[in-house]
Amino acid sequence: MPFAIIWIMKEPTSHLPLSRYAGRVYRNFPTLVESQDLMDDLAPDPEQQRILEKFFYDDDHRWLAPIERIMKKSVQQIIQEQIDAKFQPSVWQASRYSDGTWAVLYTAESEETALREALFHMRRFYAEELTAGTLRVQRRVLSIFAVSVACVDLTMVVGLDCQALVSQDESGYLYCQSLARSGIHDGAELLRAPSARDPDGHTVPIFNQEVAKDDEGHLKYLRCVLKPDGSAEVTGMIEEKTKKYP
Repeated sequence: MPFAIIWIMKEPTSHLPLSRYAGRVYRNFPTLVESQDLMDDLAPDPEQQRILEKFFYDDDHRWLAPIERIMKKSVQQIIQEQIDAKFQPSVWQASRYSDGTWAVLYTAESEETALREALFHMRRFYAEELTAGTLRVQRRVLSIFAVSVACVDLTMVVGLDCQALVSQDESGYLYCQSLARSGIHDGAELLRAPSARDPDGHTVPIFNQEVAKDDEGHLKYLRCVLKPDGSAEVTGMIEEKTKKYP
C-alpha cells in the first residue's frame, strides 16, 4: 500500500542525537476547583448555598462529603498521584509518542501549549456528550522542572517528516512512535517536539519519571467550556497566590 511505503521510507535512522535539557514544563489535568465552600460550584448565590448545605450536614455533626474527603489530600499528593499514574503499566495506551508498551508523560514548554493540547483531546474524549450541548470542565495547571542529559530534540534533527510530527489526526502516530522507540533504545529520557495543536509551541514527552527533578506544584485552576462546534474557551481562572516562581 502506498501509505505503508511512505512510512517505511521515512523510518528514522538509529542513534538520534542526545543533548541536555533543563527547563520548566507544564501540564494540566482534570480536577475540581478547590474551595473553602463545598457549594460554590453548585449554587453561586449564598442563600442557595445555605439551602444546599442542609442536604450534606445535620445540626449536630458536620459530615465530610466525598468531595471534601478528596480535597483533604494535599495539593502535592494529588499532583504526585496524577504523575505517578502515567508510569503505571495498567494505564499505558497508544498515543503519539508511545505504542502502549512504554510510559510517557506529556508536558509542554508553555501553559498555552499544554492547554491547547489538553482541550483538543478533551473534545475528542467528550465527543458523544458534546452532541447534546456545551460541556463545562475544570483543569488544574501544574509546573515541573525537567532535567536530563539524554534528550532528543526533534526540532534539531535534519530529515524528519515534519508533517507526521504535527499530524492533526492519528495518521502520523506510527512515525512518531518509531522516533520515540529509536530514541529510547539509544537512552533518551525525553523528547522535545513541535506541538500539533499550537503552531508556535513545543511539547516535551517524558519517558523517565526521574527527569522530573522538581515538582513546582499547582499554579492555577481553569474553568473551560467545550462547544459542539469544536471550539473551546477558558471562562475562568483561579491563580495560586501563595507561591511565586522566578
